[in-house]
Amino acid sequence: MSNLIYASINGKRQGLISAGCSSLDSIGNRCQAGHENQVQVLGLNHSISREQNVSHHPVHFIKPIDKSSPLLGVAITENEPIDIIFYFYRRQSRWPVRALLRS
Repeated sequence: MSNLIYASINGKRQGLISAGCSSLDSIGNRCQAGHENQVQVLGLNHSISREQNVSHHPVHFIKPIDKSSPLLGVAITENEPIDIIFYFYRRQSRWPVRALLRS
């Protein structure tokens, strides 16, 4: 069974990049109450390998185009440090599991 995933994205210079991303104005009828300032995550991939030492590989996530898309582009081109907190929700649980990613 798949999990629902949302992300809160905060840039060092831009502040809350994900502000209003899951609102009706940003993504229309796909908006979700209670997650207005978070990005919907459609896919997430991360891997770890070990030959000699442990290697963490990049975290890849897929998200819809919303208000945060151009702001993320600016953050990437200007090499802005960002913090991303992923919220994982099980469909039959009330409480999220959180994972923090810092770049």
